[in-house]
This record gives sequence, structure tokens and C-alpha cells, in this order.
Amino acid sequence: MTKISEQAVTNFLVNKILNLQKKVNKTQALLSALKENHDLKAVGLKKKDKKDIKKAEYRAERVQQVQAKAKAKKAKQAKAEGTISEDTPAISLDILIKKALEAGPAYRQAIAEAVAATQPAEDAAKIGHQVETKLREMVKSNELKAEKEGSKNKYSLIPQAGA
Repeated sequence: MTKISEQAVTNFLVNKILNLQKKVNKTQALLSALKENHDLKAVGLKKKDKKDIKKAEYRAERVQQVQAKAKAKKAKQAKAEGTISEDTPAISLDILIKKALEAGPAYRQAIAEAVAATQPAEDAAKIGHQVETKLREMVKSNELKAEKEGSKNKYSLIPQAGA
């Protein structure tokens, strides 16, 4: 067994510290380049590191594209079927209102509550205002019928000619 001197150990540890500091500096430069969108050549990366970064960027873009396509497909399918659920994204307010009125005539407040129940993440007051505006538009375009009952309007669907 060979004897290792204290000087050899300290030299080894000092060299190790210097190597680790170089790696840390390089990693910090890479991180700042990525955060600030600087050119990766300025960081001094190896080709392998650049390829790994480009692969990661491509994968992230691809995942976003796939998720966006899936979300759009799900929304289109839900719109076509007229189904409503908490995880159904981006269903138009028209469809939600018509779905709420399928059970029968209702007041604005009841319709707003039914629409708000399908979108728990949204503010109920904001949904109430949106529903009120949309109801007026739908009555003007003869999609809905409004009957005055006291100071309130009772909304109902207009029967379709072919149905």
C-alpha cells in the first residue's frame, strides 16, 4: 500500500474545487443564456450539449402542439355533441344557455347559475353579466323567446321548425 501525503490530498481537493467551479460557471452562463435568449455560442457549449438543448426545446414544442390539438378536438367534439362537463374547454355561451333551457323556461338568474356550475373556475358574478348580455343578443336574433313576468323576463327556447 502506498502512502499518500497530505500535500497530495490537498492538491487533489484544490483541483477538484477548481473543476467544480468551472462547471458551475459554465452552467450559470448557460442558464443566463437560456433565460435571456442569448446565442449559445457565447456560452461555449459542446456540440453534444447543444444537441441536447435543441432536443429538449423540440420536445417541449411538440408536447404543447399535441396538447393544443387534443384540447381543440375535445372542444369541437363537445360542441358537436352539445355535452357539458367541468373538463370540457371552450364551449360557447350560446350552447351553455341553450343546454340550461332544455329543461324548460327559466329566469336569467337560474340560467346564470346553471352556466356557472359548468365553469367552477370562473367568477359567478362575471358569468352572470355575460349571460345577461348574451340573453339579450339571443332574443334580438330570435334564438330565444323572452316573456315579461313582473319585472323579470322568463326565457325559453323557440321551437325549431324541423323538430
